Amino acid sequence: MFVSQLHRWMLLVVIAGALIGCDGQSLEKALAPDPETQRWNSPSPELTSPQPAAKETPQPKVTVTPTLETPQQFVDLESAPSNLRPLIEDLARLELLNPGSQTNAGDPLFEPNQPIDRATFVRWLVQTNNRLYRDRPTRQLRLAEAESAQPVYTDVPPTHPDFPYIQGLAEAGYLPSPLTGDVNEKTFRPAAPLTRETLLNWKVPVDQQKILPTATAAKVKELWGFKDSDQVSTPAASAIVADHANGDLANIRRMVGASLLLQPQKPVTRAEAAAALWYIGTEGQGYSAKEVLRAEVQSASSPTPPAEISPSASP
Repeated sequence: MFVSQLHRWMLLVVIAGALIGCDGQSLEKALAPDPETQRWNSPSPELTSPQPAAKETPQPKVTVTPTLETPQQFVDLESAPSNLRPLIEDLARLELLNPGSQTNAGDPLFEPNQPIDRATFVRWLVQTNNRLYRDRPTRQLRLAEAESAQPVYTDVPPTHPDFPYIQGLAEAGYLPSPLTGDVNEKTFRPAAPLTRETLLNWKVPVDQQKILPTATAAKVKELWGFKDSDQVSTPAASAIVADHANGDLANIRRMVGASLLLQPQKPVTRAEAAAALWYIGTEGQGYSAKEVLRAEVQSASSPTPPAEISPSASP
């Protein structure tokens, strides 16, 4: 009996040793932590590592483009005659007036009381006419092509920045030149100051859209009562007489108001030129900058097309 127990114990020892020898590594592996479990239970380096601060994306600088609602404002309009200021502002909102200069800070200056040169006025005249009549192509003034046009004036070559306007208005017959039979008008003098009678001589035919009848200085005095009517040149007399027929919409009334002197040779200021251009056409058949501006503002804010602009009968 003792021997049997001894054999049993020895057998158990042998079996245990075999198990330990064969499966020691498996046992160790079984008791070791599961690496897969350890990977998921371990703190993630992505969560624990300090993150670099997000770079702040620079925002583009917002530039406000002048519109009908936010027009570019001239900073010196306070120096303009008070009765002309609203007319200048209407044209400025339509972006039809270029600055005369600018301040050291870059703000635009209109320079309302400075003389306007002949080339600048022709450009303003053509651009304003075509803007006010943009829905009526038959009333628009055509620009000349620098590549194909033969210069009318010897001092306005195709390289001149205002050549398309000056050449175009001359070819249309609104400026005196050899094309209109004025053989002595071979130069234009684009940089020379514009006089009052010259403005009327160019602008009124555009208003009337026709050749003006001949008139005299005596007729000018009869209609307008100007004490200096005898200083009006013969070519300008026709325009001044025709302008009187426009009543309160006459260019002269906007430029000089109720005056007994025209001063026909006086240089036109930039403010006076803008006042003359504020309305183009005849009474009841023309358009003002104010009317066009109102229609364009309504069109921009309304989903439905605006009604057609009716010709103005009064300012």
